[in-house]
Amino acid sequence: MAKLKDNQFTDRQQDFITNLVRLGNNPTQSARLAGYKDPRQSAFNLVNSPKMCARIQQERLKLFQSDLSIVAVQTLKEVMQDKEAPASARVSACRSVLEIAGDFKAGSSNTTKELSELSTSELASVIDKLDLERIRLAKDVTPGQQ
Repeated sequence: MAKLKDNQFTDRQQDFITNLVRLGNNPTQSARLAGYKDPRQSAFNLVNSPKMCARIQQERLKLFQSDLSIVAVQTLKEVMQDKEAPASARVSACRSVLEIAGDFKAGSSNTTKELSELSTSELASVIDKLDLERIRLAKDVTPGQQ
């Protein structure tokens, strides 16, 4: 059997990582589903291996930056647009979006009002400005178009 390089993982180790990170199983269940004969001991060894810990962190980061960030953005948008949602939830969602976009810094001295103190029309104005800026910065990525 060929020895794996330091950055390579067996299929069983990859299955363990998938079961743990993507499917949300606990370590023992992840080891069991990956086919380890002694799942409890294998799970212990795997989660205490620096190489595996680094890979698990890497996979979690990929999950957060892809699937979960898409869900988070959609959720923020839904809360902001939900007229039935409490005003505090809508303002909080708006604040989060503005902070992420870099257009609002918590505790910033260059704002005269806290975001929570803005009226609905003021918040709408801020959102409109952000939409216009987003449109201005958007690039056409159609193949063949420059």
